[in-house]
Amino acid sequence: MHDPEQAFKLTRDRAPDHSKIADGLPEVIVNPALCTNPKDCLLCFRSCSSKLFAYDPGTADPQTRADQLPRVLCHMPELCTLCMQCVEVCPQKAITIKTTE
Repeated sequence: MHDPEQAFKLTRDRAPDHSKIADGLPEVIVNPALCTNPKDCLLCFRSCSSKLFAYDPGTADPQTRADQLPRVLCHMPELCTLCMQCVEVCPQKAITIKTTE
């Protein structure tokens, strides 16, 4: 089974740069303000056959920095097939996918 925390640990140093979208490469965005319960949900993670998503458990003390709260990341957008399954299953509508087309 694909472990969301392990997927994050393996790609921690290779965070995606969403400031640039390569030609034809989709940009998969998880809005942390809307993704409010990632640890218990992970529907995007489970539904993605390309395994684009990883779970970052954050720090032990989430009050130290807001950006260290648990979150879901798209760590391999280049594998996105544009099936939109993650967008459809997200109960919070926290995922958007942008393309250059």
